[in-house]
Amino acid sequence: MPDAATALVLGHSLVTQNLLIQTSLAAMALGISLAGAVAALRARRGEEGRWLAGVFALLGAMSATPLMANLWLSGFVFYLPVLLPVLFALLPVLHRYVLEMATMTSDDGGESAKKGGDGRWHLVLPALGGVVTAGFWALPDDDRRAMLLRGVMPDGAFPATLALASFGLILVWNVVSAGYLVSIVRHLVAYRARLRDLLSNVAGFEMRWVEGLIGLLVLLWGVVALSLLSDNLTQNSVSSPQWVLLLTICVEMLLTAFGLSPGRLRPLPQASDDAPQTPVDLGQKYAKSALSADNAQRIAERMERVMRDEQLYMDPNLSLDKLSRRTAAAPNLVSQTLNETLGVTFFDYINTWRIAAAKPLILSDQRSILEIAYASGFNSRSTFYTAFRKVTGLSPNQYRKLEPQSDQRIVE
Repeated sequence: MPDAATALVLGHSLVTQNLLIQTSLAAMALGISLAGAVAALRARRGEEGRWLAGVFALLGAMSATPLMANLWLSGFVFYLPVLLPVLFALLPVLHRYVLEMATMTSDDGGESAKKGGDGRWHLVLPALGGVVTAGFWALPDDDRRAMLLRGVMPDGAFPATLALASFGLILVWNVVSAGYLVSIVRHLVAYRARLRDLLSNVAGFEMRWVEGLIGLLVLLWGVVALSLLSDNLTQNSVSSPQWVLLLTICVEMLLTAFGLSPGRLRPLPQASDDAPQTPVDLGQKYAKSALSADNAQRIAERMERVMRDEQLYMDPNLSLDKLSRRTAAAPNLVSQTLNETLGVTFFDYINTWRIAAAKPLILSDQRSILEIAYASGFNSRSTFYTAFRKVTGLSPNQYRKLEPQSDQRIVE
């Protein structure tokens, strides 16, 4: 008997400890999400801020579930079905947020985000989730408790239909999730390609942190899907709520660190061409252009002259718009000349000049590689190393070990 009593006390203590940890994590996640939503709205970033606030709000709605379960059980039974539309709405809202970030800093003023990210079909899955939620609310209280708390299927076709609908929607949601993730990645790829047509230094604009966010969300969505299925269809939960909360906190912290960073958003220089926001071939991109081969050659010669004589590449903030003004040519014509005639992006063209200026300094100058990078127009060590290796096939340190006369053997 003492052993049984001790085991009972230890078991009760462990359950209490787990509930305390779970409640603390849920309160932390809910607090971060509420603070993030308020901060996003107060930042006055227009559409981007509103969609970011929506992401925080939906994460907060997910975080509130364990608090309801531990502190208000009757409310939890009524609240748990709300997770379906909340979960289904998170992806469309996140998708729109990323599209706003990838377009609002470019020359189209965010219109491409509205074209690519809008549409009533984004509301279909959340709306169906809302219908299932209403169905659970329509159940008698005893049946709802049996299904959501004990995992017991009540008699009748309606409860069985709700369970099957929940299961089917979550399966569909997993497929749709993959489509949203692919769309986000495609827009990021197109956005980064567009950056290289506009800027000579893209550090701080590429939004590399979004890949980490996607990875965390994939883990979170998988754990939540398992939790929802097990809570609705079985007596035992497959996934621990602590894992859901920890992943939610990680997502919220990442969004807070990068999405709410005061210096994250810097406007890109405007260009007059109507740039597509999805990858296209050059023939399609410039199909309506009237630039002749002779005019393109003249623009290329003017660009080379101003680069050589005025050393525009030394400006770390050099943009396509600045170069077009110096060459007295429209930005879209300069871009077409670079892409079609010279076969390079604006980013690669400028950095080739910078590397040419850096090479003799590396061989003859005693300054550090980083100092030479800054002196050549770069504003990022990683960008300099990547560009240098692309042009010379060597790292700057490897190149410095060469004899000065061997410089001529390096392929330009």
